[in-house]
Amino acid sequence: MAEIMTEYWKPYLVPTPEDFSNDTPLPTLASLRRRILIKVKYTEPSKEPEKEASNAGGEQDPDTDHAQVEPHGKKGNICYALGSMGVYTRSCHFHSLNQPEAQMPTHVFALPESKVLFLLQEQREALLRHNASFLMRAYPKSTRVSSSNLDPAPFWRQAGVQMVALNWQAADAAMMLNDAMFEGTEGWVLKPASYHDDRRTPVKPKTLNLTVRLLAAQNVDSSKSSAPNVYIKCQLHVESRLEKREGQIPNEGKSKGGEWKRQSSHRQSHDPDFGGEELSFMGVEDVVPELSFMRFKAMDDISYQKDRTLGWTCFRIDRFPSGLQLLPLKGADAKPNGSALLVDIKLNLEAS
Repeated sequence: MAEIMTEYWKPYLVPTPEDFSNDTPLPTLASLRRRILIKVKYTEPSKEPEKEASNAGGEQDPDTDHAQVEPHGKKGNICYALGSMGVYTRSCHFHSLNQPEAQMPTHVFALPESKVLFLLQEQREALLRHNASFLMRAYPKSTRVSSSNLDPAPFWRQAGVQMVALNWQAADAAMMLNDAMFEGTEGWVLKPASYHDDRRTPVKPKTLNLTVRLLAAQNVDSSKSSAPNVYIKCQLHVESRLEKREGQIPNEGKSKGGEWKRQSSHRQSHDPDFGGEELSFMGVEDVVPELSFMRFKAMDDISYQKDRTLGWTCFRIDRFPSGLQLLPLKGADAKPNGSALLVDIKLNLEAS
């Protein structure tokens, strides 16, 4: 695998600097543009390699032929060729925020969501200070056997986690927020200043006043002959009361709908006319625009069954367009599905 990645990605891989060590400072983000960073457990070559194991017939054991050895003689799970590709993103096993590796510029801690929730409750300030300077990845806990998701937004907001891994099997709320966070970027988004300042400069939240005037939709579920019973759901994803009051992640991190919800009336049509119906979100306080989201879903109201999602789109509040807008809708594969929503948006952000 290491050979294949080197062959195909060579122009984009980060070369190992001369005299590179665990104390080498991180480069600027600008110097890493159009580069691929590989996060992998790093295995140092042993100063005294283990003797090659052999079987009774004197043949070399294939399982130990190219095995690399970690310090203290412990055999690594990652071969050196692959491990050495993790130049600035070396995965280290997490024990505590005080372990020696926690000060290595190149380390990355990967924690299940339950561990992040525990640290938020017990060591919130220490966690935020760590994540202001170093990378952390949160991933769904193993008990999510149905491939459900954690809600990435509060992990970004409350824990300062940079990488929130998700299950991609379904286009749920978590996937929509993740899509909005990185839409139109090269995969990197700069945190608000207070989140990458280890002095913990206070966040300067805003008060949001937002009105969405629904005009019409087009080509909704157009592949079906019968017209759907369409209505529009608007959900605003901002800090919950628990986040504001205690700095904790609500609902045990589970993915859910927005904290503020509005819904339109129904129209039986592939091209419904909503006649300028207004959905308003007024006086929403303590909004961090870069980490807050507006989500639209076109729904089919089906009697005695779960309503069907016909299309969706999602925006970060700081990039939410104002005025008359034709918003392309996406399908379950997160790609445009040919339908669109015509809206008129009035948005105002004021200092709280």
